[in-house]
Amino acid sequence: MTFLTKLDHFARHIVPGLTVAVLVVLGLMPLPLPYYGPVSPSLSFAAVYFWSIHRPDLLPPWACFVLGLFLDLLLGVPPGLNAMVFVLTHWILGSQLKFFRNQSFSVLWGCFIVICFGAGLLQWVLVCLFEFAFVSPIPALIRAGLTAAFLPFVSWILGRVEKLVLPN
Repeated sequence: MTFLTKLDHFARHIVPGLTVAVLVVLGLMPLPLPYYGPVSPSLSFAAVYFWSIHRPDLLPPWACFVLGLFLDLLLGVPPGLNAMVFVLTHWILGSQLKFFRNQSFSVLWGCFIVICFGAGLLQWVLVCLFEFAFVSPIPALIRAGLTAAFLPFVSWILGRVEKLVLPN
């Protein structure tokens, strides 16, 4: 392979990780809405879900961990919180890939809703343990609901990126 072919191959294969990183940054952009920060949807989590089903070979667990840790550092939450959720999601989807690959979007969305609320509750419990105090679960539940609501939009964009950039 020539240098340019190798470069093209490399560039195409880092697309999933780059899209998750871009969505980490976009998800942190402040909007002039009251109380938006604690309940803002996790677009990067939706991207991890999408790539873990459609191209798990291009978004390995270590990349999920690094991207989750990047999100943790930017959010100022306990390090490893989102990293663990990203890796667990990747692992769960990878272990059931046969099931997920042959499903309609409605089923995938329904599964994402369950995973979103499970991840939100897990994060809430871990934050309570980290803070040694009871923290209201309402923001975590609203965030999970908003994240689930954004899956069609994120999936549509990432589906277009996948068709445009990634080889079959």
